[in-house]
Amino acid sequence: MRNTWKLHAIASLVLVVIAAGLSAFIWSSSTAGYAKSGILEGADLRKDLIILCWLATGTFIAASSIVVAIGTRLSARRARILASAYVLAGVATFIAMRVADHYM
Repeated sequence: MRNTWKLHAIASLVLVVIAAGLSAFIWSSSTAGYAKSGILEGADLRKDLIILCWLATGTFIAASSIVVAIGTRLSARRARILASAYVLAGVATFIAMRVADHYM
């Protein structure tokens, strides 16, 4: 059980580092984050993209942590627990992005 949480913590840390790098790239880039065409042409959307990036990261980590917590009680197979946690977290992140798209 402890090794499952350790692997999950490492995967979550890697995901946070990727999100931080993506956020830094979006903020420092001269072209990323600006609308190219349409009604929003030239609009600065960097803040919104960074918010969505961190919303997706937080949703993924929270949902996968919940599944790992439940999975460690039900099964001793680490690979099955982590695989199901990340698949279900991906589905939860997709749903969260659809909800955020509706309300943003």
